[in-house]
Amino acid sequence: MTQAIALNSKANKAEKEEVVKAAESYRRMYQKALRYSFLQLILPIEGKIRNTYLFVPENTKKIKDFLTLKDRTTGVEYAFS
Repeated sequence: MTQAIALNSKANKAEKEEVVKAAESYRRMYQKALRYSFLQLILPIEGKIRNTYLFVPENTKKIKDFLTLKDRTTGVEYAFS
């Protein structure tokens, strides 16, 4: 995750304080973020090529705070275990 904050060298005190607050909020957001790997696999299935996507969280205990799993046809929600 890359973030950048640019500050005009002639910024006044209020502008500088605003940048400090923004930087703190980014830091808090990053600490709460879910790190993951996302992979695309291209697989031959029954003579056809299919795209498969894998979402692999670094911390499975935090996944429920970021994702909801639902059956795409019925809308039934699945619990994480």
